[in-house]
Amino acid sequence: YPLAVLLDDDRHTISADLFVNGNIHAHTFEYDYEGREPNWCLGPDYVLLRDPIRRRAAETPPWRTPPETILVTLGGSDIQNTTPTVLRALDGLDTRLVVIVGPGFTNREAIRVAETEIDTPIHLLENPDDLPTQMFEADLAVSACGSSVYELFALGTPFVGLVQADNQRDIADVLRNEELATVLPM
Repeated sequence: YPLAVLLDDDRHTISADLFVNGNIHAHTFEYDYEGREPNWCLGPDYVLLRDPIRRRAAETPPWRTPPETILVTLGGSDIQNTTPTVLRALDGLDTRLVVIVGPGFTNREAIRVAETEIDTPIHLLENPDDLPTQMFEADLAVSACGSSVYELFALGTPFVGLVQADNQRDIADVLRNEELATVLPM
C-alpha cells in the first residue's frame, strides 16, 4: 500500500511514497529520506484546510473600509500572553474586537483585566465552533503565525502576524520578506 506522510518540518527521516508539507517555507528544508525518493508536495498549494474554510474560501469576503471588525486569534493557548497587549494596542479604534480564547489559554483573567481598561468593545469567544465564520467575517485579523495564517489567506482576510512560538519564525520570515503580511517583531 502507498504511504503518505504529512509533516511540517524536517526533524525525521522520511520513508514514504508521498510527503506533504504545506508550509510556506517547506521548500527551504533539507529532507532526509530512506529508500525510494518520495513524491514531494511542498508549499501552500498542499495545505490541508478544514471543510468550513474551503467552503467559505469560495465566497467573496465582506471587506469593509474602514474596518468594522478586528479578529484577535493568537493560537490555542497564547503562550506568550500577548492578547492583553494586543487589546490595549487596539484601544481607541472605531471598531469591534472579536477575541478568540483557545482551549489552552491560561491568561483569561489578564484578558478580562485588559477588557476593563479599554474603551473599544470586545466580544470574547471561548473556543468557538464557528471560528471559520469569525475569520471570514472579520475585516482584519491579528493572528499568531501558525496554521491560522493559511486559513486567513484562503478566506481573503488580511492580517497582522505575531510570532507566538519558535516554530512560527520561519513562516513569519517568509510573510515579511515576501511582503505577504505585516509581521510585528517580538
